[in-house]
Amino acid sequence: SLRAERSTSDIYGVRYKPSSNHNFELSYGAGQVKKSGSLTNESDITKRDVWTLGYGFDNPRFEYRTKLEFRKEKGNENLEQWVTTNRIKTTQTGAWSWMGQFDYAKTTGTREDETLTDFTEAAIGFAYRPINHDKFNLFGKITYISGLDPEDQFNKSSSDYSRLDEDDYEQRSMVYSLEGVYELSPKLEVAFKGAHRKGELRYRGEKEWFSSGASLYAGRLNYKLNKYWQAQIEYRTLSVDTADDRKSGWVTSIYRNLGAHGKIGVGYNWTDYNDDLTRLNYTSKGWFVNLVGKW
Repeated sequence: SLRAERSTSDIYGVRYKPSSNHNFELSYGAGQVKKSGSLTNESDITKRDVWTLGYGFDNPRFEYRTKLEFRKEKGNENLEQWVTTNRIKTTQTGAWSWMGQFDYAKTTGTREDETLTDFTEAAIGFAYRPINHDKFNLFGKITYISGLDPEDQFNKSSSDYSRLDEDDYEQRSMVYSLEGVYELSPKLEVAFKGAHRKGELRYRGEKEWFSSGASLYAGRLNYKLNKYWQAQIEYRTLSVDTADDRKSGWVTSIYRNLGAHGKIGVGYNWTDYNDDLTRLNYTSKGWFVNLVGKW
């Protein structure tokens, strides 16, 4: 049986903004993960250190963010991981915005100096908000993913690194998605989402790849209760090519606005899958909390 883990960490950092357009960030975090029930057994304690360096630039038409992290873990096994995240956003006209993303992570085992896994995610997307027809918003994105997500690579103690979980899979996939929202009235909005994934998956530790084609379609109604609160009901359908499987169900939620650029909500997913084909899982049934940002 698996034992629960307790984690503690301390983070120290500094931010420096030499001008209104530039900002720098430097931080260090130290922590440990201890298996519950273990008091003095050093083999059940994993120590973690994280160093982070970041830079950002922004002006009214262009934004850029980059971050480099080095993570080190000492336990039954020793792990090292490099992670870089990069974001670009540009506004060409009043209606169009474009974004770019590039993330890379590599995890090695220092015991044998072997590459355990690596990860690449690159994306380009757009947002269309017509100035003269502001009731309609359209968003699109193309994403390429290869490898195992860095959080899945590292968010276990090293003694559990070889354990396979349901969502611990590597992939090499292209995901295409399109979303739209239209305001029918001051209180009622209708929204849609369509996404398709083409590529291959394999569970960590396995050699054989298998097709990962999947399609997701969803329709949603948003009802504004007042200027702060919004209720949502969504019906979604997932089709998986390999299994020739088709699932459908409802998602209900309620959100509270956090100003002009975000909202937080709680809801219930009556299906067992999520709506993100880049990280699809079948353990999503039940209550959830969601934080949404707008760009």
